[in-house]
Amino acid sequence: MTFELNEEERAFLVALLEGVYREKFHELHHTDTADFKTLVKDEIGILESLREKLGVK
Repeated sequence: MTFELNEEERAFLVALLEGVYREKFHELHHTDTADFKTLVKDEIGILESLREKLGVK
């Protein structure tokens, strides 16, 4: 799938991703359940992939 974003849309999407990314790391460090940690790590991996595709460093 391919789609185009203008710069305003890209910046908004990056801001959303960055907020969720920070929240997931906070969540990861405050959970005790191994299964939930695995889920959060998987979600972080997806977020990192999206960040990379959007050129976020």
